[in-house]
Amino acid sequence: MNATLRKLICVALLPVTTAAWAAEARWWAQFGAWDYVASGSVTDQTRLDLQGDLGLRSQDRGDYQLGYQPGNRSRRWLPRLELGYVHLAAQGRQELSGLELPGPGLPPLFGGLPLLNGNTAETSADLDDLEMRAQWPWQLGSLLLGTGLNLSRLDGLIVVADADTGASNRQRVDEVFPSLSLGADWQPWDWLQLSLRGDYVQYQGDRAQGLEASALWRIYGPISLEAGWRQRAYKIESDDYLVDARLSGARIGLRFELSR
Repeated sequence: MNATLRKLICVALLPVTTAAWAAEARWWAQFGAWDYVASGSVTDQTRLDLQGDLGLRSQDRGDYQLGYQPGNRSRRWLPRLELGYVHLAAQGRQELSGLELPGPGLPPLFGGLPLLNGNTAETSADLDDLEMRAQWPWQLGSLLLGTGLNLSRLDGLIVVADADTGASNRQRVDEVFPSLSLGADWQPWDWLQLSLRGDYVQYQGDRAQGLEASALWRIYGPISLEAGWRQRAYKIESDDYLVDARLSGARIGLRFELSR
């Protein structure tokens, strides 16, 4: 896979924790929600807009993270580690209209599924988005910058069905996106941390990118509240389908830390 990478550009900023918050190494867990909206298209033999043609709406917004932050007394080569999981589930039901005919008397097709104007399309997407990060920080004035490795896996199923005929087409998605990342974090007060992050990779016609801004408030002791905005975009091309989708929206989470 590495030999096929054409572009490995990091445009985002991984959140890292400042020295004031990292006197001791700590583990943390975060539970929250991501209120994302899906836009874009899925194409087999016919291009279908996720909103205009399929009316796709998110159903599951759970957002879960585990992390390890090395402290000032830890060995310098130890990275910050994060494991994130989001279940991307969405459903849509909408009457098909305005579909372009490929030829006289021939209906548009999604795989082997005829798409008939006036019929109702039922769509579902059930995808697991697993992300692993390892990042090494360095201090630059009042900013703590970092660079690291990011590995994302998108695995699941997209189903487009005709509610009137019962016919359906199922497209399997199983893609891995490795990338490098850059990050920056700023802590104006002991109780507040502001962060930006992002990543970008493109190879073999596939593309994945992410951008996120967040603020972390220390509420009491080991409990913090994080709120922000996230966008993830994917372009996945295979012999059977093309998915070009963007997920964006606000997110919030409650974090629990354990120091040692």
